[in-house]
Amino acid sequence: MIISREKNFIFFCNGKTGTTSIEFALKKCGDKPREGKPLLKKHFTPSEAKHLIPIEQWESAFKFVFVRNPYDWFVSQWFHNFRTKYRPDTNNPILNTLLRAKKFRRGFKKKMGRRRHTLTSKTLFTADDVRFLHDFLTTHFYRSPQNNTSFQGRYIVDPENNQLVDFIGRYESLQEDFDYITNNIGVEVTLPLINSSSHLDYRSYFTEESANEVYNLWKKDFEILGYSKNLDDKQQTTAKTS
Repeated sequence: MIISREKNFIFFCNGKTGTTSIEFALKKCGDKPREGKPLLKKHFTPSEAKHLIPIEQWESAFKFVFVRNPYDWFVSQWFHNFRTKYRPDTNNPILNTLLRAKKFRRGFKKKMGRRRHTLTSKTLFTADDVRFLHDFLTTHFYRSPQNNTSFQGRYIVDPENNQLVDFIGRYESLQEDFDYITNNIGVEVTLPLINSSSHLDYRSYFTEESANEVYNLWKKDFEILGYSKNLDDKQQTTAKTS
């Protein structure tokens, strides 16, 4: 996440929605970490951050996040988490050390029940695959009801479904929504293309059964984010401001 007192904004990083590019573009606008201040991690949700930021700053800041069609997000999460060649996440040195260790790599099949290369070579997901990723994400990325980042909706609403952000940008209109944000906060920056994935059109990976399983397991995301259950329907409801 990026916080800027000067430009009065808070950007929440919902993974696999273009956040690396947005972070790179806005990082010079953000506040530098100060000694003795609470550590606000990259993927903190609004519910977590709200209790660590002065109330006056929280209420006045322009708070925004980007989201992605849950079907497309699923595909990106799959190939990112199970990629064959590990790319270090410099924000998590402990995890980096574990993932580099031979013991961890050798133990992947024993721990996950599948070989990594069989996951990255997938061209069509089954319902079992969908449940597999759901279990993986909820096991590895759940810290509390406020930070269950296996669901995108947690970056928009709190556990009581109160919306906590002012603007919801969409991966499908990344440049357009990024331009809206930069105009709103008064900065002139270019959005680069960083950490992009190279998989096929997300719709080609699903059967009717596996698509239904994605919808069933991430139904709240479809509802909160405003995306259609119909796999071929790329339209979504307008939900850019609270």
